[in-house]
Amino acid sequence: SGGAAAAAAANQGSSGQQEAAASGGFDAEAVRLAGADVFMYVLMQDANMLRTFLADQPGHELFSLLIDELASAEDSGVQAQVLDAMRVLLDPETMDQPTDKNNFLDLFYDRYVGPLVDAAVWPNGEGAADGDAPVCAARAMMLGSVLDLLCFCVYAHTFRIKYYILRNNVVEKILQLLRRREAPLVLGALRFLRTCLGRRDPFYYRYLIKNDLFNEVVAVFSRNGKRYNVLNSAVIEMVNFIIMNGCTSLVRHLVERHWDALAEHDYVPTFKALRQKYEQIVANDNCVGGDNAMAGDEGVGGQQPHQAYAGAGGAFLGDGGDGGPDGVGARGGPPGGLVPMDGEKGPLMGMPGLRAMQPVVREARAMDRSEEVYFGESGGDANDDGGGGGSPAADAAGGGGGAQ
Repeated sequence: SGGAAAAAAANQGSSGQQEAAASGGFDAEAVRLAGADVFMYVLMQDANMLRTFLADQPGHELFSLLIDELASAEDSGVQAQVLDAMRVLLDPETMDQPTDKNNFLDLFYDRYVGPLVDAAVWPNGEGAADGDAPVCAARAMMLGSVLDLLCFCVYAHTFRIKYYILRNNVVEKILQLLRRREAPLVLGALRFLRTCLGRRDPFYYRYLIKNDLFNEVVAVFSRNGKRYNVLNSAVIEMVNFIIMNGCTSLVRHLVERHWDALAEHDYVPTFKALRQKYEQIVANDNCVGGDNAMAGDEGVGGQQPHQAYAGAGGAFLGDGGDGGPDGVGARGGPPGGLVPMDGEKGPLMGMPGLRAMQPVVREARAMDRSEEVYFGESGGDANDDGGGGGSPAADAAGGGGGAQ
């Protein structure tokens, strides 16, 4: 079709940019931008056709170029366009045929989600996430947007992303970014964890507890001290979510493993409320089943799990004081350390184009036949989720699954 031909033309234009630049005949950046424009035009005309082309192309050259662009250390305007395109391509709500949807998503999770995770976790390209070699602010913002794309995958691709997280320690890798200084990376890691919690899925609760993944969160919160900034607000909001949604196992874990560090932050009532909730749980053993009774996707105050924390556009998280140049926030915010998430009621989200990445809320449902087959053919260790011997299929069916 004409759309497929246009997609092929975009592929050829992208793959030939180095030769054009070397010959001196073209501006390489202009060629890339033109190729991205053609690709976006085809996507707007027929997204399903483009998915079919990406999945069926021999060698998947165009799909590989898109992922390579996002993983590239070079900052360009093309990356933002590719990120927006990937968000549309990966949205199950825009996929008409179940067979095409499964083929495209299977290809993405088999070959391409790994490079995206690696690009976000190792921004230096050297496997070092300890902040010794900071990246530029623009690149940090772009990697923060890649983390937002992974958040969208957690929200929209329930059983596939759960299986990938189970097998590849994705949460552990992403939470290593909490050790860095760049605000978009630190806040992006917190957003990812918050999105997992927002699924209200016991699978994630067991996974987080078994691997003690709140240790990094508590550590960065303690290092931040009592400075009022977005990092402070994000962690407090996360704890509020756990309290208000009756996440019994997480309340027990936070108090029993991390109370000494959390108790020092007595300037907000959140942690006192956490302790009180814990004491209620201990006194009322009949509340143990609270985790499994939850359903839906709304967080505290009606927030959706994919929403970002405001003010993430700060360049670095440093040792600056309240509202200083190294901080990401200033005094004068709402009481209790909470920053409004809704862009119409508070600061706009810090990542470019993030408001466009908010999907329609999907109601919980059981797995369909294709999902059962997916897990049935995967095999593997059934105990990796820490849930007492359930299979991946049982975890997905028993969780708060959304669409796909």
